[in-house]
Amino acid sequence: MMEHIGDISAISATVDRNFIEDPGLHRTLLGDGLATSLSALIGGPANTTYGENTSVLALSRVYDPKVIRLAAIYAVILSFIPKMAEVISSLPSAIIGGISFILYGMISAVGVRNVVENKVDRHVLVTWLLQRLSWFVVLAFPMDLHLPSQAHILLLQDLHLLQL
Repeated sequence: MMEHIGDISAISATVDRNFIEDPGLHRTLLGDGLATSLSALIGGPANTTYGENTSVLALSRVYDPKVIRLAAIYAVILSFIPKMAEVISSLPSAIIGGISFILYGMISAVGVRNVVENKVDRHVLVTWLLQRLSWFVVLAFPMDLHLPSQAHILLLQDLHLLQL
């Protein structure tokens, strides 16, 4: 639920509309709950709002719900075409990594913008940024680099020490 509220707040700030008031947080939460229930009925996973959507909105500057629905329909249709899966899986990991880096960078930028616009205390902001940076660095390193798992743990501990 907290992720949903955060994502709705971030999307509201990105498109300059208050979705918490109109259509209302109760409606967006109800929609999220109904979608998860429908997914469970057919054996699917739980649904959630995604921060990636906020970065796509920020990058494309296309805020029209009709366009977003159409893109979702195209994505569902394309997911049933095996050739599309082959095309996507043939992309080099460096390309996927670069796209992911831009996407998650935009999510971070939207989050930082929200913190700055709400005039959060600087010390809280620094702590928050260092925590997010430490998780990003640890999670961003692919495990296929064959780094010992201790390297990830030490890196995480070192970044947490910087917060002190």
